[in-house]
Amino acid sequence: MTITSAGSDASVDYLVVGGGGGGATHGGNGGAGGSGGQTRHGSVAVGAGAYSATVGQGGSGVNTINVPGTTGGSSVFGSITASGGCSGISYGCGMYYDVSFNGGSTYRAGGSWVFYGGGGGAGAGGEGANAPGNETGGAGGVGLSLWGSIYSGGGGGGGGAQGQTAAGGSSGGAGRGFLAGGAGSSAPANTGSGGGGGYSSAGNGGSGIVIVRYAITAP
Repeated sequence: MTITSAGSDASVDYLVVGGGGGGATHGGNGGAGGSGGQTRHGSVAVGAGAYSATVGQGGSGVNTINVPGTTGGSSVFGSITASGGCSGISYGCGMYYDVSFNGGSTYRAGGSWVFYGGGGGAGAGGEGANAPGNETGGAGGVGLSLWGSIYSGGGGGGGGAQGQTAAGGSSGGAGRGFLAGGAGSSAPANTGSGGGGGYSSAGNGGSGIVIVRYAITAP
């Protein structure tokens, strides 16, 4: 973005969201959902000149056991940086906005077979949920609703060891256990939300977004 001229009090509103983290797979158990990317918004003074913007890519989900998905890329506008979300394995990972939010915890059942339900990834607006049991992963943390209609930074749902689907927060990917197909779903592009964890494979995080808005004086 290039500003050719600006008054002494010129400013723009910005929304910068990092890419969401990829979901994880935990073998015969449920992998955790990835967290949403950091969300930063506000107003900043501007002067004449060029301003660069970079949109962070979403992290990749994995189908290799006990290996976390990749972290989302950072989004940048000028000097403002929003970090990408992380990926857990059985614990949902955390992220931050103005305060820190945690990912949900795993559920473990004893006995001859040990199952895990993966925790939900944290969102930009709330914690990831704990897995309620081995069959169901924890729901992803809620994203933020900004500027009336934009939801950003939802956490991915955790995958269950057996059956149920765990909802992603806002636009986060859903986590899925074996009987629900086993593959966590990916988050939509340009939401910065986390990918869903899965029994067999995990979803990708959504790419981030950079939006700049400013008032235009009518001629």
